[in-house]
Amino acid sequence: MTRGRYPEKAIARAVEIAKKRGLVRFYERGPGTLATFSILHPGRLDEVRIKRLRRIRCTLQGLMRDAADEIAGLRLFPSCPQISRELWTISPEYFLRFFRILDDCIIELGDAGDPLPAGSVLQGIGPPAPVRYLRHRQNRKAAAAKAGSRGCPTDGGSGGVEKSSLSSTMSDRLSNLEEEKSSLSSTMSDRSSDLEEKRRSSLNPTTSDRLSNLEEEKGSLNPSTVNSTSGSTPA
Repeated sequence: MTRGRYPEKAIARAVEIAKKRGLVRFYERGPGTLATFSILHPGRLDEVRIKRLRRIRCTLQGLMRDAADEIAGLRLFPSCPQISRELWTISPEYFLRFFRILDDCIIELGDAGDPLPAGSVLQGIGPPAPVRYLRHRQNRKAAAAKAGSRGCPTDGGSGGVEKSSLSSTMSDRLSNLEEEKSSLSSTMSDRSSDLEEKRRSSLNPTTSDRLSNLEEEKGSLNPSTVNSTSGSTPA
């Protein structure tokens, strides 16, 4: 932690866990400081160095690369069963992982200082709830400000409001579609009735004309029939 701002919140989070082990004593900050604080408890002294990492789920090889200076500094402490040289890594979201620095290897520990079983997967000690809430709130505000600067409408990141507005929009569209369907059905029925009336009105005059033509033909045929019948009567 030689560069950047002094990580007060990160160290405060680490101290909360350290106090569960024993008595915490801080080292004076300055050039050449090897450890951040020590933990005194019966039978052992823990020399702890805090290291901030952006990728908390790194492998041991990545840890040896990213924290090479801190590991080298911790190895300057005596190596014995009564002294535990530990590197505590912490993420920007205040997740913690714990490692014991041995002379030839590095082993991962739990928050109580005991080695983890082989093959176990450590999820990390999460931040307290207020920190998570504040960080999520800051992220939502940042996303809203970024979307506003781009000219995109936003609701401040509230997914529930967006979901309810989308549901109301969909219901409105469905109701509009139902109204359009009913109006279209009524229009089709009206058009069908109009077509039927037109068909009937177009057929009636033709039928009446044909009837009148038949009557005229009948009237014209009757006298000729009578004349032909009277002319053929014998004397």
